[in-house]
Amino acid sequence: MRPHANGQQIVDAGLLAATLLFYDNIHIVANRSLLNELAKNIGQENLIRVLKDKYIKLTYVPQHSGTMTNTQNGVRIHNFASFWLGAKPRRRMAVQEDVTDLMESLREIASDH
Repeated sequence: MRPHANGQQIVDAGLLAATLLFYDNIHIVANRSLLNELAKNIGQENLIRVLKDKYIKLTYVPQHSGTMTNTQNGVRIHNFASFWLGAKPRRRMAVQEDVTDLMESLREIASDH
């Protein structure tokens, strides 16, 4: 799962379900936006359940990742990059604090609907 430049849905619940059926180990590396999309698309309780039951392993990384392209002497060179989006905060949240904040925000959104 990864964000697409053309605005496609990041998380496909059907693809995730099929992946759970065919693979023994699923490991997702997620930043805040992917974790948010996972919780929205499969439900916060389901996300917590598949993590607790160890159907999915999740590594949270606060940075975004992508591909950086540079052209040198007419040759395109592609490298992986890790970067932060948004204004630089005075203090970066610890991973656990960031995930807790996100889950609380999702609970508020769910209770509004």
